[in-house]
Formats: sequence, C-alpha cells, structure tokens
Amino acid sequence: MKIGVLTCIYPSVLRYLPEFFESLNTQSDVQFDLLIGNDGLPEFKYDAPLGSKVCDFSGTPAGIRKQSIAWALELGYEGLVFADADDTFQSNRICQLTKSLEVNAEVVFHDLILYGNGMNSEESMFGSRFSNGQKISEKDIRFYNVLGLSNTAVRTQGLVEIIERISDDVTAFDWAFFTRLLMAQKIQAVFNGQTATYYRQHPANIASPHKLNDEQIIFTVAVKKKHYLALSDLGKWYEEMAARFLDIELMLLQSTSFRDSYLEKTRLNVPPNPLWWEIARLPEEIGVVDYH
Repeated sequence: MKIGVLTCIYPSVLRYLPEFFESLNTQSDVQFDLLIGNDGLPEFKYDAPLGSKVCDFSGTPAGIRKQSIAWALELGYEGLVFADADDTFQSNRICQLTKSLEVNAEVVFHDLILYGNGMNSEESMFGSRFSNGQKISEKDIRFYNVLGLSNTAVRTQGLVEIIERISDDVTAFDWAFFTRLLMAQKIQAVFNGQTATYYRQHPANIASPHKLNDEQIIFTVAVKKKHYLALSDLGKWYEEMAARFLDIELMLLQSTSFRDSYLEKTRLNVPPNPLWWEIARLPEEIGVVDYH
C-alpha cells in the first residue's frame, strides 16, 4: 500500500518542526512519503525526511486541508496517515496504522498522550475510553470528536466526494470530514491501542480538554452550532442540533443568568479526560433548567 503522511505547516508551528521531523525520521517503518501542505511559511527549507513533497496552498484552515487531501489523492496514495506538525509520535505509529489499513480497517485511530503547556504529567486522552480493536460509527461522534488529524489514518477510496461536501469555513474540519466519511461509506473506525501520538498542549490549540475558561466554553458552543449546521444535509438530527446550539449561543449573549448558570454547570459536569468539543453540552444534560 502506498502510504503518505499528510501534514499542514504554518507560521505558528515553526518552532515545533524539528521535533516533528525527528519523530518521523525515527519511525520503525520508513515506507512512506511525507506530504507537506505549506500554509504561509515562505522559502520552506528544513531537514524534512527523505521522500518529502511540499505544495503551497492558501485559504481558510479547512480549505487548505481539503486542498492538501485532494493533492495527495492526485499523487496516487492509497492510504493517508494524518499528522499535526506540532506533535510527535511513538516510533511504531506508521507501522501500526499501515498494518491496520492493510488488514481490516478503512479508518483507524489511536490514543493521544497530552503533554506540554499546563500539564503536570503526560496523560492519556483515549486510553480509558476505548479498547484495542473497538469500533465506532458516525453516531458515536455526534456529540464530540475522537477522530482527529493528530491520530487517524484512512484508505483514500471515495475521499474526493467527501471533501467536496465540506464547507471551507467549518472550524472543526476533522470532525466534519470523519463524520461524512463514516456515514457516506457506512463504515466504522477501528481503535488501535498499540501506538500513540504525543499531543502537544500550547496556547494556539483551538481545542483542548484542559481549557475550561468562559471563552473556550462559549467558543465550543459556537463550533458545535457551525458544525451541526454544516452537516444539516445529513438528516433531521443534525438540523435539530444546529437549532439547539444556535439557541444556546443566543441565550449566552442575551441572558446573564443563563450564561452564569451554563458556564458554572458546564465546569461542574466535565467528564474525566474530555474529548474534543465535548465540554459544551445541552442545558438539560448539565442541570440548567427553565432557561427560556
């Protein structure tokens, strides 16, 4: 299987690139090419792994990721391993994901180990939630996301139609991408518990399970509203959730009492090791009542 490791680079990840490249250079499986979508780094000259290919793109973050995937498909890759350029990886990551794609999976994901800013110790994000070989469907990621561009690999068949249906202005591109993929192809994603990504925490993370300030909670509500609205063509459930989170967003702006209660109850009801976009929930789920 022809494997490409696909990443996007941009100015704020510049400081992390040496560690990122070193992590790929020390992989136990070297049968892959690194595909670099360059978003705004002029004269890209770094010690990237052998077999690297670079293409310049411009646009929104979601639009650039769509362009990068389309580029990888044009190059003929049968499997894509996604990688964020501010992260590093266990040395068996490419080997494990390639095996999973070749043997029994069309989408495979693995654990994230959080470290860095605000972390006193390394912490597993998914280890307590999934067992090795466990499968999840589109319905399992309706309220949060576990399939990100830090920890997932896919077979490329059928991806053209998927990326064409994703808006360039969606915030959580990976959430929309994998939701559409699982639903359109009626497949499940398989958890590989034998490898992990070291998921760096830093101020530029747009989604972090440890950001529980008011701004992050309100931002997550806005992300969910936009996400569900962008997927509303998938059925009534997504239409209804878009309306619910639009309502929550408006109430946060219009009612001080609702805002204070929602923010307080959100923090009180955060589950252990929350997943991407999980912290913002429906009012009735966290005990906010009589809010109209």
